[in-house]
Amino acid sequence: RVRYNVFLTHGWVLEEGEMNERVLKLPEAVQQTFQDVREVTERKETLQKELQAAFRRRVAARSKAAGASSGGCCSAKEALLKQLEADKLERAAKGPVTTGSKRVDGALGNGGFSTPQDAGCCGSA
Repeated sequence: RVRYNVFLTHGWVLEEGEMNERVLKLPEAVQQTFQDVREVTERKETLQKELQAAFRRRVAARSKAAGASSGGCCSAKEALLKQLEADKLERAAKGPVTTGSKRVDGALGNGGFSTPQDAGCCGSA
């Protein structure tokens, strides 16, 4: 009912549909202005933001609870961070790359590039 309030305040009527579902209808006697449309759009965007924020809170609470119950979550993360740091230090110890790239001929003998003609196409439409 809360989601319909903005429509109901602008003259919309909540009716039962053919399959016993709720249907919002605007009577012909009611005239809508663009300001009404803006209010509905703003309310829709606000509701969407509220739903997204609630979803994020639920996900954060769930992952916090899962982390607390598993006990190994943080230690696994710390181990990965330590491994990343060790890899970074290992790459730094190797020194900078001082040689450029070199062309490696592929099966076609042209550096691995192929053209439509190489694939058997005639090249015209």
